[in-house]
Amino acid sequence: MAVGNALAQFETYTLVGGSACVVLGSTRATQDIDLVVPQGDTSDARQLLRASPDFEVEARTNHTTYKARSPVQVEILTPPLLFKEPFDENTEVITIEGVKVLKPALLLNAKCGSITGRSTEDKRRTDSLDINFLLNFCAQNPEYLPKSDEVPRATTQLVHVLIQLYGGEDAWVRAGFSLHTGIDYLES
Repeated sequence: MAVGNALAQFETYTLVGGSACVVLGSTRATQDIDLVVPQGDTSDARQLLRASPDFEVEARTNHTTYKARSPVQVEILTPPLLFKEPFDENTEVITIEGVKVLKPALLLNAKCGSITGRSTEDKRRTDSLDINFLLNFCAQNPEYLPKSDEVPRATTQLVHVLIQLYGGEDAWVRAGFSLHTGIDYLES
């Protein structure tokens, strides 16, 4: 929740990746905190983190760390290079205990996009765990069930490959995905 406190004055930011899943309730340990800000806002976000006693920003490299028992790297990402999805002040986020998190369906879409570009099986496995968590989260919280236009990266082909490699067929179905016709989420 230190991120929420440090960035309380910053209107447009969101957690993404594994750290966002942890805020939503995932128990998977994550190695870093991924934070997205609009293009051009990286230095403003880093300045707020630098002002917080919970973070350390290395002066020469801007390497940012959350000062936990075991320090956690903070990655500040901007679209389109470091975060492949659109992100600006109109992107839907939810706030949990003062921390802004990308809307779960949009997180799911981002994870479906990132899993295919991962270079190691370990990274693909952690993405698959996050995808499964997000599907179950959406199924258990129907107000967050994906709408048809929110998860275009969850193609029928990708879903079938993910199920074959990592399981989770029931989670896809409970979240509104038709295994026969593809995306069959709630209408937008």
